[in-house]
Amino acid sequence: VGAGPGDPGLLSLLGCYAIGAADDVVYDALVSEDILALAGANTKLHYAGKRGGRPSAKQADISEKLISLARTGRKVLRLKGGDPFIFGRGGEEALALAAAGVPFRLVPGITAAVAATHRGARNYLTKPASATDILQALEADPANPSLPLPATPPSLQRLEWEHIQRTLDAHDGNISRAADALGIHRRTLQRRLKKRPSPSAYERDKGGE
Repeated sequence: VGAGPGDPGLLSLLGCYAIGAADDVVYDALVSEDILALAGANTKLHYAGKRGGRPSAKQADISEKLISLARTGRKVLRLKGGDPFIFGRGGEEALALAAAGVPFRLVPGITAAVAATHRGARNYLTKPASATDILQALEADPANPSLPLPATPPSLQRLEWEHIQRTLDAHDGNISRAADALGIHRRTLQRRLKKRPSPSAYERDKGGE
């Protein structure tokens, strides 16, 4: 289950129901306390977080824990921050469960790469509209919008790279601290940076707005 960026209001209804119905919740470091509070009173919480530069659970051990818990007949929920397949390793865990013959269901979440984009013209991608936002939109002159929306949304790859770059900037380019803030290993971030799109490719993507 994808826990989203941290605010329970951005959790899907199915995700909220699944957390409340689970016997065991195996959660990562980016899941907020507010989300964990949705678990039932008798639910067992198992921490399986990874933080750059700190002792962390190995991926193989996490997958094995999911399999062993499921084989006891209990309802097991793997709770990952954002979306399980963006920045996370939900795919590897799903393959391990399939190989072990453990049935499972996937519940996506709002990726933090989208939720962290700048407020402004892309609010429609990032957050629910407040009553004030709606009233301002109704009062605005449609012929002269103050915050014109792009003709097409920016690509997910571009949003992801903008999120990474902002995190790096916020930590003065320190890869270890940025990786810790992103919830990934330092070497994982280094590998991603080697695949950074060229400036020309970035400009082509911007040209769609």
